[in-house]
Amino acid sequence: MNQNHQHNLELYTVKEVAKLLKVSTKTIYTYVSSGYLEGIILANKFRFSEKQINDFIEKVGKKIPVSYVKGTKKHYE
Repeated sequence: MNQNHQHNLELYTVKEVAKLLKVSTKTIYTYVSSGYLEGIILANKFRFSEKQINDFIEKVGKKIPVSYVKGTKKHYE
């Protein structure tokens, strides 16, 4: 394989992503169901690539509507 086209194929679990983002696993599932975080399903479990995690972080820019987490309309800053 050409070294210029190699990709990190490591996949992360919901628990690992929650720990990385310092949120609960329930919050990760909420982000997925709301479309904020994309993942793949392998053996009936969500997995996330490094690119998907980085895309999520870049996309939300730390402004995730709390309404998805706590039922309000405020935003994190």
